[in-house]
Amino acid sequence: MTLLQRGTGFCVATVFVITAFVAGCTPPWSSFEAKDPLAIQGTSSGGVEALLVPCSPVRVTRFEVIDGADNAQKTDVPRLWQVDFSPPTTDLRRVVLGQVPPGGTEQVQWPAAGLDGQDHGYVMQVGLESGEYWIQGFHQRDLTGGRVLFHNKLITPEAFAGQSRCTQPTSQNR
Repeated sequence: MTLLQRGTGFCVATVFVITAFVAGCTPPWSSFEAKDPLAIQGTSSGGVEALLVPCSPVRVTRFEVIDGADNAQKTDVPRLWQVDFSPPTTDLRRVVLGQVPPGGTEQVQWPAAGLDGQDHGYVMQVGLESGEYWIQGFHQRDLTGGRVLFHNKLITPEAFAGQSRCTQPTSQNR
């Protein structure tokens, strides 16, 4: 084995270890930020609502909230809240946490205490009939003052209106 071959192997191994380390330090939802048309906003009463802004109709089968940002897409973690849609709905644009949207069936009841306001994260997931999930992690403390969390960035409602690029949610699910 030549020195060049040994050096190449070392470089590849080093790059792999660094990549694995960096990936382990990033939020689990960060890889979804570029495409998911899902935003989260605080309500005036201190609650949280999801805003779904797809550019074309999608068939939503499930909406859920999970405690702890490191639990995204783990099926064995209990859900804080889960609403299923059968048949799938194409009308879902806004969901206020704790209020079952029209056509939904609550599979896991919203906790009486709501979100506990702790400093840990939550994960919101929207399941589609295609098997895809839209995912957005959030901290309730970040949603004060009407700010909107969209593509992992806190922005004003006005900026969200411009960045969402598609029809804004209607008040039908409010």
